[in-house]
Amino acid sequence: MTARPTALITGASSGIGAELARLFAGDAYDLVLVARSARPLEDLSAELRERHGVSVRVLARDLSEPTSAAHLWDELMAARVQVDVIVNNAGVGLYGPVWQQDADALDRMVRLNVSVVTTLTRLALPGMVSRQSGKILNLAS
Repeated sequence: MTARPTALITGASSGIGAELARLFAGDAYDLVLVARSARPLEDLSAELRERHGVSVRVLARDLSEPTSAAHLWDELMAARVQVDVIVNNAGVGLYGPVWQQDADALDRMVRLNVSVVTTLTRLALPGMVSRQSGKILNLAS
């Protein structure tokens, strides 16, 4: 029996991320769902398992934390999860003049919207290139 492909979706607890998870599950992808809020991820996971019979791994993580993307990847590799598709959907925005923003909030926004996308892409690409297969979808925040 051939294993189903796996999609890693960040920002999967609601909105576009949750809808993309539903679409991937409908196409028989196993899923790794990542977001800060565990409860919505668990609810979505139960829905997708029941409706589509796919495997769903839920990881409640704040990807705006330093080194969180690398730790997430290390955890997946230790569990021998082959990521065939990455959906970099997690993102946040701040409103108002930049000079009025909290410096830590700006750092977290840039880390999540730029650094995490770059890190997960860089970590996933070697496996995708060696398999000559894989997809990456980057969404803008």
